[in-house]
Amino acid sequence: MKDYQRVNHFPGIYNLARKNMLGRHLMRMMNFLPYDYNFFPITYCMPHDYKDFIEETASGNPRTFIVKPEAESQGKGIFLTRNPEDIKPTD
Repeated sequence: MKDYQRVNHFPGIYNLARKNMLGRHLMRMMNFLPYDYNFFPITYCMPHDYKDFIEETASGNPRTFIVKPEAESQGKGIFLTRNPEDIKPTD
């Protein structure tokens, strides 16, 4: 690049800018360093983590889940639920 050129996209920024990729990387770091990465809720990326999600919800502790679709923006498609059956693995 020349001195006068600017970059408007950084290589690999997709891994931090997309909520599904950010959640996946944060969970990976939480598994590696649990005491340093305990500042965010447990995150499940469907359909990959659906089995873990079902196992966690089978314990019977009622929790509220925030469901965020992967390819939406500006809050579209986000909903709250306490019923794990409302969450489909394909969503």
